[in-house]
Amino acid sequence: MGLVPRSATRFHLELEGKACGFVDSVEGGSVTAEVVTEAPGAEHYLKKHLGPAAPEPIVLTFGLTLAPTVYAWLADAWNGNQSLPDGRIVFADANFSATQEIEFRRAAVAGVTFPKLDGSSREAGRLTVVLEPEETRLQKASGKLKASTATKAKQWIGSNFRVDVQGLESGHVAQVDAFTVVTGGSPIDFPGLRITLAETGADTWRDWHRDFVVQGMNDDGQERSGALVLFDPTLQEIGRIGLTGLGIHRLALQKAEAGQETVARVVAELYCERMELAL
Repeated sequence: MGLVPRSATRFHLELEGKACGFVDSVEGGSVTAEVVTEAPGAEHYLKKHLGPAAPEPIVLTFGLTLAPTVYAWLADAWNGNQSLPDGRIVFADANFSATQEIEFRRAAVAGVTFPKLDGSSREAGRLTVVLEPEETRLQKASGKLKASTATKAKQWIGSNFRVDVQGLESGHVAQVDAFTVVTGGSPIDFPGLRITLAETGADTWRDWHRDFVVQGMNDDGQERSGALVLFDPTLQEIGRIGLTGLGIHRLALQKAEAGQETVARVVAELYCERMELAL
């Protein structure tokens, strides 16, 4: 992709000619080719040449500050309805003067990583999104970018969340591990959830584990639905991931270290058949 000027501190995303806001980081997007080796003939060394050239994936990180169009694009990919928009990412300096840009065509959403949620976190929540474009081009850019978009930014902190699972007490959930939804294939294989909660609040989870795992009552009718709900600092809901076809397959005590007094916790691992994104 080439070196990014040190003054490029802002990265503005556009889709189909419309401004979508500033992302936190950009990686990839260059055109590369694999090195192919040939079986040696009379030479005592391997002959090499290049295979077909293709664009690298583009990796973006951002929170909930972009235009609704972006999150609708991701949600459609989770629903198996891939759209392939054209767009560009403009690199700009601290004064919003454009320096260069990555132009891309027909970009598919290949994966979305949801960050770890932790009740003690003070970090801003960010998605990591992998795009697979059919074409890319790095070129110089000029002009001024607007300092902000008309979209009202949603403040998302990693500690402001709730896990809702049908029939379970969720007030003692402490953490949800990061997970990645891969949307490059069909059908989509949605990832499971790894949830850490206080042992004192795990009774309903133990009951479900006993019924579902130990006693084998785990047909489709015993699966559950739920949601992972996000809140802003005022505890207003700003987004959610709907969860269906949930089944618990492991419930165990979290690793404890001798000589350390910590809150006793258990770790629940769930499979999930379907996730729906609403941000």
